[in-house]
Amino acid sequence: MAPEQHSHPVSLIPGVAPSARPIVRESLTYTASYCEENIYLILRDYVDPSQLDQYTVVFISNTQKCVPLFYQRIAQGNLPVCWDYHVILLHTSPITKLTSVYDFDTQLTPFPLSFRDYFLPTLNGPSPWPSWPVEVVEAIQETISRNPRRYKLIKGRDYLRLFASSRRHMLKKILSPLRPSTAGAPASPTGEVGEPAAPATAEVEIYVAPPPLYPPIRTEESECTLQKFLDFSPSWSDCDFGRIVDEWAFLNEFSDQNSTSI
Repeated sequence: MAPEQHSHPVSLIPGVAPSARPIVRESLTYTASYCEENIYLILRDYVDPSQLDQYTVVFISNTQKCVPLFYQRIAQGNLPVCWDYHVILLHTSPITKLTSVYDFDTQLTPFPLSFRDYFLPTLNGPSPWPSWPVEVVEAIQETISRNPRRYKLIKGRDYLRLFASSRRHMLKKILSPLRPSTAGAPASPTGEVGEPAAPATAEVEIYVAPPPLYPPIRTEESECTLQKFLDFSPSWSDCDFGRIVDEWAFLNEFSDQNSTSI
């Protein structure tokens, strides 16, 4: 799917804090399939540095690299989408203690959405479920049970400092045919030109989704740290690149304590 390109945020006006710029979806830079960069740009261009501790970047993945989420924009109907990973942004108000969610790829509105209103349908699907065939429902339930979602939580300040991506994870190698030619095709004894030789091929790399129009994001120390954020192995230990929690711990940490648990 081709990316939806919005205008890139302009440079900050001197003397005006980024927090004075409202985070309006239509004004943000968005590139489909590059959720980790979309979230980075919100933090970099729209959040006052003094407020970064109010924000948490969340990588949703697991060791199977298959996390089912409902109400995604590329979904077919009400069916869930299985991402290898997905990235969202949470903002927890220091006054109300309520958390809101920024997800460019959700069908749900408004933007941002309250934590409860986002995760209740995103994790559980439509309520009530459509009149799907039994085998479809069973397949969805099995996919969810076999691929438990895990959540890597990174402080907004750490993400801005550490995130870098060369975008090589979005490249795949293919064999591309070279320009066909009849040169060198042997002539038959009667003088007729033989069949053209089989076209030669060359291995090239292409993007599985068109990359953002701006240059890759780098840090002073590294061209790519993305794989550290994507590491959900059991041996992972908490560090600046995030701590991993299961779904129960994640929901318990950010849900409104005064409302019914989601």
